Amino acid sequence: MTGSLSSESLEVLHSLLSHEVLPVISAPHFTAAPSSRQPLLRRRQVAQLLALSVSSLEKWAELGTGPLYYRRGLSPHASTRYRIEDVEEFVRQRYGQQALETLGTKLQLVASG
Repeated sequence: MTGSLSSESLEVLHSLLSHEVLPVISAPHFTAAPSSRQPLLRRRQVAQLLALSVSSLEKWAELGTGPLYYRRGLSPHASTRYRIEDVEEFVRQRYGQQALETLGTKLQLVASG
């Protein structure tokens, strides 16, 4: 054995090294809730508003592609909350003004239930 890699091993190694590594994005944590015009929303409520599963919203949070969220403490298992202003901004940027108006109607239903 010569100690060199086979062409198949080199291809696998190249494939592994050429994939983009996603950065880990940590959520802002808080000791006092940030100011908001209404109580902070739980992840389940935001998922309901956006017609998503909770697991999809969790994945978006993990990838840093969803609405801004806050954690009470530094633990990854700390409770997660969303400000309605941040959810609205996310919807406006991602889906447009018409979707934001639809969100307003849904928000009234979620807030009452």
